[in-house]
Amino acid sequence: MITLPWPLFFLVFYYLLDKTNLQPATTTHNGLHYSALDSSQDRKEISPEHKKSSLELSLYEKCCITKDISPYILFLFLTYFAEYLTNQSIITTISFDRAPFSPRDHYLYYIWAYHVGKFLGRSHFMLVSCVYPPLLPYIHIRKTWILSIIEIAHMLFFFFASWYRFVPHVAIMLILCSTEGFTAGSMYVNSAHTVSEMIDKPKKRELALAFLTLGNACGKLAAGLLGLFVEPELRKHCLYDLDKGEFCYTRYDSFRGWTTNEYCEHVKS
Repeated sequence: MITLPWPLFFLVFYYLLDKTNLQPATTTHNGLHYSALDSSQDRKEISPEHKKSSLELSLYEKCCITKDISPYILFLFLTYFAEYLTNQSIITTISFDRAPFSPRDHYLYYIWAYHVGKFLGRSHFMLVSCVYPPLLPYIHIRKTWILSIIEIAHMLFFFFASWYRFVPHVAIMLILCSTEGFTAGSMYVNSAHTVSEMIDKPKKRELALAFLTLGNACGKLAAGLLGLFVEPELRKHCLYDLDKGEFCYTRYDSFRGWTTNEYCEHVKS
């Protein structure tokens, strides 16, 4: 409830900003004087046809750009599909009886570990540039299909871990959740950097990066739709075939505890 009015701060800060035009200032550098040019000075008129051709891309050019980056869109789709299917429908069915927290709290720790890994994955270029910039060319993964395979491997591991229950301790799950998040975050950054390097013209690069986001958007949608069937099946298998009881679901199954006192409800029953 406290965060609801925060978007209004944009309007407040915009009102407080100094919106007056910057005054041209004369500067001196190495003994030479520089001053801002008048915007209308020595500017050649550009014909509407030339201006249109320089700003807009033809349908053929758009199709060529889409074809060139289609592998990266596909790899991004597979990565986000595996990531969101794992987080929303698979790890929600795995908890451990010897864990230091209750079954319903497992998912909170899973997602915390995942977000820590994803933060590091999306910002590792910046972190390396601050610590040791010469290492940047060596951490840039242009073959993004490698990261896609790693993310799919995480998904399959979590799926079979839910089905067969062979993971002995929750610490392994937390470590793998963090590596899953790191891989997904790194995939997004490396895909954008690779596509930017492929296309040199700014207008084409802008369109390519916009098309690239189709991969993660469609991957999330596909994972959400499939998850409607995957999670109930995993939970049913855990409840009736494995007889794990409360350890088959790591999220709140009802609103008890939010609207009523859970302890009193338990004593009453």
